[in-house]
Amino acid sequence: MSLRAFSELTNEVDSLQGMSNGCLGSWKADKKLISPDLYMDCLHTFLNSIEGRGFQSSILMSSNGVEIIGFRQTITAVFIDSAAIEGVQLLQDIRNITDSGPANTFSFSQEYYNYESYVVFMRETIINVALALLAVGIMVLIVTANLIVTLLVLLSVSLVDFFLFGMLALDGVSINSVTIVNIVIAIGLAVDYSAHIAHGYLEADPPKVDKEGNTLNNH
Repeated sequence: MSLRAFSELTNEVDSLQGMSNGCLGSWKADKKLISPDLYMDCLHTFLNSIEGRGFQSSILMSSNGVEIIGFRQTITAVFIDSAAIEGVQLLQDIRNITDSGPANTFSFSQEYYNYESYVVFMRETIINVALALLAVGIMVLIVTANLIVTLLVLLSVSLVDFFLFGMLALDGVSINSVTIVNIVIAIGLAVDYSAHIAHGYLEADPPKVDKEGNTLNNH
């Protein structure tokens, strides 16, 4: 960022306090760069000037001041309308930039914590729902000791979450921490009634004959 600021300032300003004519003359507007043999001297001159003092904390120099060890660049997002969509895209774009940059290049912002949660929401939702259904299947199978009844209970519980996902899509609600919690809780609420019905079905003693006295064989 300091290189760009130095270049832009020397291009736009005719005279800077503390800048030598050699530094100003080294600016090549057509190529957008500073003459390499003068760059470090001009950079130090710029950082010590009034216009460049604000960039001193953005550059880490070696102890002898002849090498740039690291620098900080600020990128400002103009407008993020949806953290779930545009925020995730911004985070992925920034990661692509840092991954393709020099070694030890990284990016940080407090907003990344918010965007990062949306990156893993769908994956974590699938994992949590799958684990919850697995736990339900194991417990119902132990209680009922009947594989068919257990599968019917799992189907009933799965349809509840399927309905919830459909309602979220219909209302345009994005996957977030609130919806994930409710989706997982819905499994626990649905399995209670389904398991009671299944258990009641297995415990029921069907009649031998109907009200008219006909023998019932198909139970």
